[in-house]
Amino acid sequence: MASYVRGNDNFDSSSSIPSTTAGAVGTYAALHPTTNAVRDQGDTLAGSSLRYAGFFSYGGVQYNGTSPSGTWRCMGCTGYYNGSSSNSTDKQATIWVRIS
Repeated sequence: MASYVRGNDNFDSSSSIPSTTAGAVGTYAALHPTTNAVRDQGDTLAGSSLRYAGFFSYGGVQYNGTSPSGTWRCMGCTGYYNGSSSNSTDKQATIWVRIS
């Protein structure tokens, strides 16, 4: 039996290409929260409460002061290091997706 796409299925391949503009709805980014609260999968935060981040091979995280716009959903989990080093409030980053 042959497969086919009917015209009334609302299938348009040109509309299925997601945006690749940084910070657009539906895009992902490595971000860290600006507070020491632990964030779990599915949690949402305003972009003003997040900062862009990058990961190092030894487990460290680099932050910058830029906040994304919109509302973001956590796709991993975050925490914070509360040890005795000089980075005792070092926040953890993970992947977030912009939902609005």
